[in-house]
Amino acid sequence: TIWFAAMMLPLVPSCETVTLFGIPIIAFCWILVAVQACMLAYLHPFVWGEGTECPEASPALTGICAIILSFSVVSGDLADCFQTWEYLRLIPSGHGTLLFESRLSKGQQPVDMWRVEKGGIGHCHRAFAILVYVVVRAASTLSIMLYGIGYVAVAESDDDKIKDCLAFLILTDLDDIFYNLAVPKIVKADLERVPDLCLTDDAAGFTLFQRLWNVLGAWVKPALVATWAVGLVQAFCAGGV
Repeated sequence: TIWFAAMMLPLVPSCETVTLFGIPIIAFCWILVAVQACMLAYLHPFVWGEGTECPEASPALTGICAIILSFSVVSGDLADCFQTWEYLRLIPSGHGTLLFESRLSKGQQPVDMWRVEKGGIGHCHRAFAILVYVVVRAASTLSIMLYGIGYVAVAESDDDKIKDCLAFLILTDLDDIFYNLAVPKIVKADLERVPDLCLTDDAAGFTLFQRLWNVLGAWVKPALVATWAVGLVQAFCAGGV
């Protein structure tokens, strides 16, 4: 995503034109946040203004739209925020561009396990990256989801609910749209060569919770997200959100 591009461009040695590409991409991230903030400010009176109430018609459609929005946010931007947090956690403290090395994992089917061999990021750089690329992004995404659920809940007709849901889905995908339009192919190629960092050598290093979560998570997570979405609709219509 454009967020990962803005975070990694200053650290990847193959990008020789960081100033040419890095600064505009970082600027695009802030423009994206500003656009989303302006949209939410415009929608605020319609969602949280006095006199707004949820119509009793089509509660099932409202719940379905809320679940779709929640799944889009949780599986998209929020998942990327957690992955960014993990990636930053695995980069050692230090200075200089990152150099990666790989080794084969243990087990019957070994795979390449990557780690940072040389270089790192300072404490200020790490704190700034966490603030901007994790906290600000997560807050912006969650705000869009809450406003989207509220706006769909107060919509009068079924057509409006469906169109509003699609509009908020597009709003949550603006970062992908910006990435496809604004990031040059040469930068995308460099970013695609950035490896995934790994913490453990193989599944033997997983804790009992991680093993159980790998088995049950595929069933538990969708149920939790759907329950959360329906609960948000009920809390909003009851005036508790």
